[in-house]
Amino acid sequence: MYWPGTIKSGQNVSSITHALDLLPTLCNIAEVELKKGRKIDGVDRSNILLHGNDNSGPNEFYFYSGKCLNVVQIGDWKLHVYQGPHVDPEEDNRISELYNLKEDIGETINRAETHPEIIAEFLKKLTVMRTELEDRVTYTSRSSKRSIGRVENPKTLTDYREERSVDQSWSIGHVSRRNQMVSLIRRHRDDTETNEQLIQIAENSATAPSS
Repeated sequence: MYWPGTIKSGQNVSSITHALDLLPTLCNIAEVELKKGRKIDGVDRSNILLHGNDNSGPNEFYFYSGKCLNVVQIGDWKLHVYQGPHVDPEEDNRISELYNLKEDIGETINRAETHPEIIAEFLKKLTVMRTELEDRVTYTSRSSKRSIGRVENPKTLTDYREERSVDQSWSIGHVSRRNQMVSLIRRHRDDTETNEQLIQIAENSATAPSS
């Protein structure tokens, strides 16, 4: 990120963040108060941007595939508990794979057998998240929901203007000429006469209708 006078250049930060952190982080930097009573999943990480350090604790990431909770990651540890977006009664896709991302970013060494205490801790957190957001793997229904954000009197950053629109008939013709070129290239790659046809089609395609 680039913010002269505010964000120090040349910083190397290894803290893991998520797109969900953008809202609370940017609101804090802009001194905008978040609406009270609304559940926010992200964490304010402004200290990473402004000071190069993170004192907000290890971030928790929960990865869903469809409505099936597959993975939880907390700090350097990542636990896989399921594979896939669907529950197949004929195939058990439940797994138990634990990886230390700091030492094994490629997730090649399963540490599940040597760190049962971490798995036990993560499973407790998974139970809480399943209750909040549901999980079809364990047939758990959600107890809460995330309300959709609303803005009063919203205004778009851009607007549609009739004079900027492209004539549809020319657009269709452009696509047709492009398809002609592709067809000719495939059928006659080294033919001189065909190459001249391609040049003519390309010139016609580059000419837009006058307004």
